[in-house]
Amino acid sequence: MTAAPDSETTRAPRQLRRFAAAYLAGHDPGDPLAGDAHRLTERARSYGVDARLELYPVSAHVFHYFWSFLPEAADALERAGAFIRPRSRLR
Repeated sequence: MTAAPDSETTRAPRQLRRFAAAYLAGHDPGDPLAGDAHRLTERARSYGVDARLELYPVSAHVFHYFWSFLPEAADALERAGAFIRPRSRLR
């Protein structure tokens, strides 16, 4: 049995490509928000904010939640704490 030229099986992949293109809006599919993060960091620095941006090679959103078994997550939290502690009243 073959699918009709405009059947659900042929439309679905086209729709998925359209949805992905709309979501990415021209951004890098590997990390669609990296450019925004870089711009935000630079903008904050231009106003005198001590801003840091550290990117990790992990493809999970909010990867730091997995600190108990993901070494990169534990490292990210440790580094965030080291950055925040001297700048806060929580020393």
